Amino acid sequence: MLTSDLEMTAEGLMITPPVAAAPQTTANIAQTDTTLSPFLAELGRPEVQAGIYTFDQMQAKLNALQGAWTGEIQYTKNRRNTRKLDIDVRKLRESGKIPMDETFIPIRLIDMNVTRQTVTFVNYFTQSHRAAIFECNTQPATDVTQLEMEFTRCYRFDGWQVPYYQVVDGTKTHGWDSVMLCFEPSKPGAFYFYHIQHDRLLFPKGISNIQSCETLTVLIPMTASAIYDMIRTSGWNEQAVKEMLAGWVEDYEKAGVGGTAQQVEPMYDVGQCFYKEPKTGYIYVAWYDPGKKAQNWLKAPVPLYLGVDKSVEKMVDQPILDPATGMPMLDDTGRITMTQVPSTTIVPEFETTYPIFLLPNRITEEHAIDDQVGRAFLDEPKQEALTTMWSSMVNGMQRASNIYASPANSNVQNMTGAPKLLDTEITPGAVYDQKMDFWTPPYPDPAIFQAMQGLEQQNAAETNQIAWGVNNRKDSRKTAKEVGSAEQQNSQINSAELLVFALFEAQCVAAAWRIVRSRALYNGLVFLNNVSPEQKAELLAKDYTVKSPGIIDVVRRDEKIQKISAMLPQMQGSMLGNVMLADLLGLMFPEKGTYYQDVLAQQNQQPQAMAAMAQVIGGLLQQFGEAIPPQELQRITGIMQAAQQTVVTPPAPK
Repeated sequence: MLTSDLEMTAEGLMITPPVAAAPQTTANIAQTDTTLSPFLAELGRPEVQAGIYTFDQMQAKLNALQGAWTGEIQYTKNRRNTRKLDIDVRKLRESGKIPMDETFIPIRLIDMNVTRQTVTFVNYFTQSHRAAIFECNTQPATDVTQLEMEFTRCYRFDGWQVPYYQVVDGTKTHGWDSVMLCFEPSKPGAFYFYHIQHDRLLFPKGISNIQSCETLTVLIPMTASAIYDMIRTSGWNEQAVKEMLAGWVEDYEKAGVGGTAQQVEPMYDVGQCFYKEPKTGYIYVAWYDPGKKAQNWLKAPVPLYLGVDKSVEKMVDQPILDPATGMPMLDDTGRITMTQVPSTTIVPEFETTYPIFLLPNRITEEHAIDDQVGRAFLDEPKQEALTTMWSSMVNGMQRASNIYASPANSNVQNMTGAPKLLDTEITPGAVYDQKMDFWTPPYPDPAIFQAMQGLEQQNAAETNQIAWGVNNRKDSRKTAKEVGSAEQQNSQINSAELLVFALFEAQCVAAAWRIVRSRALYNGLVFLNNVSPEQKAELLAKDYTVKSPGIIDVVRRDEKIQKISAMLPQMQGSMLGNVMLADLLGLMFPEKGTYYQDVLAQQNQQPQAMAAMAQVIGGLLQQFGEAIPPQELQRITGIMQAAQQTVVTPPAPK
């Protein structure tokens, strides 16, 4: 996500209703936007107000949470640096850390392994033609095709893949990563996912489920001007903002944009605090300064609202009308006679679960989230070993390719101390006044290549790249069966890894569906407009289980492709082979599979047409055979026999 996008949608990240002005009281909000009155009514309930904590009540918890993560934040930076392995060889030479004739070969094994494994997940979440699988719980026979396609349109807007790619990359690097569901009415489905970097989601150490946390924090980077602008656009506490931006804000207010003394606008981390109120179970969200300069909330807590509403039936007063006149009836005192009738009201539904979804690297017997490790931890020793071996080999070959010399008549026995370096340089084609012995250091032992290959194969096996390891093994004993078995084992391991992602994705799509359904029912979201209002209401009213599509659409499809591909050579030339080929084309090319199957079906119909033509020609020969010359009759009979031999009735499609 671009920084500008983050700034523009910061109010959406805070998950509070948008307002046109910067309100200070609930009365001002009601005057600004009358559509917020249901929200204000819910916000004004005593049990909701009781959950709004002051900054003094939460400050100690927030400071303790940040302090507990100091070490992990530094470890995260170290792992990123280790993955990048950003080495400037020229600076190493100039600083004397390596000799001038040596080099340094960084082998970025961690980055290579993360990239390899990420590709599998990218294929998983992009190759399915739908964003989710809907199964109706109340009426299992319900046709959900239109529902799935409409939800896919809302889910897969431009750039929807970016947070998925980022969360997989972060998980494979560090061991776990996460995304946050944000309410944004301008999006096709009124939501989007924001990637939280590994070291920017702070939760209590040792927990196994973030939903069990009392408090957690998301650190969001923002520019100083974007934070300052929140005073105007989102009603942030002006005094707290100025305390946070002390030293910058005075110059900014005096000179304006482009006139500040600081040429580079500073970046700040802003803390988005989530906490769960134990009595109501509501999640509250507030903003604060992690730098501890501001002594109050940047934005006071409000219940978490993700755009999900609900209909509530209440009893309301209504005047009793006179049947004759249609006017309200009056009692003996002259007051309008009232009665209570049921009325349906749409009210906001405050969230009771954190809108954050965490992707672990693996599912193991260790329950704590922070016990997970990624490729940066697992591969650092191998990366260091390969970097050392490659650098040593290249430097050794460089040294071995140089020519060194020493005077042939030097008296070695009378020499004392270390050999001395002479000022004489070896000049090609020159004549020397004494004999020189020329020599070179030995070339590196070839066994170093075998050692490096062994490390690479071990790394391939550890990162589930078994087929890659087999294909790149430098020997002649590889067989097609071995390669095929390795590819099959690769697929099985990838399927097990993808199950973890499927569980993560299922949480994401289910949470997004709550927003889409609610906005379509109560807020006019463009959804299912190609069906009648009655059909739309009926589809949205049903209860669904929402699942990740990848297991069925990608993993199971790949398994079918492998099985059919393995059997197809044995069925080549038979009608069953044609049927299997049609199935294979449909699986491999969903967009054009139907076209390919129709072409094959037409080809299968040709033998039947030939049989019908042979039958017609046979009847004509019986009637007019005597009029045909014997030589032509013999040729026609041969053609008919050949056609009949090729005719095989294809099986009925299933």
